[in-house]
Amino acid sequence: MQFHYIHGTNSLVFKEIWQIYEESFPPDERRTLAQQEELFNRKNYVLLAVYKENKLVGFISNWVLDSFCFVEHAAIKKSHQGKGFGTKSLALYLKKVNKTFILEVELPTSQIARKRIDFYKKLGFKLNDFDYVQPSYSKSKKSVHLMIMSYPKELKGDEFEEIKKEIYKKIYGI
Repeated sequence: MQFHYIHGTNSLVFKEIWQIYEESFPPDERRTLAQQEELFNRKNYVLLAVYKENKLVGFISNWVLDSFCFVEHAAIKKSHQGKGFGTKSLALYLKKVNKTFILEVELPTSQIARKRIDFYKKLGFKLNDFDYVQPSYSKSKKSVHLMIMSYPKELKGDEFEEIKKEIYKKIYGI
């Protein structure tokens, strides 16, 4: 697995990543293209194309903050799912960065949501049982009740509150 940094929206690789993004996340859980373009001006934001043998298989969008990394979105192309690329790429990235990682997951109310949670658990993420709402990305979108997963350990209440404040401020601008 190899990672390539993406620095803007004008490349063919970005266009392919954007297609994966739109296919993988519901509208309320994703940014608009204009919002995505703005992210490339933010110093803490990183968009990585994930390659296997020089073929794009997916992406990871991530915020490298002072005390943790926040994985905002990660997805593998539908045609490459079930082949271990998601597991291998995230495991490699976790080792490469060597920080606490945080990500949002849907509530475990459906089989697919439980499957995603189990996927992250196999990588060593812990599901934290705290009330969490992903703020809406815009006025035309809804906020979403989600849960926070953390790596490598479960969060304590005060840690969760501090991380939540930082996510709201730096990622969502609240």
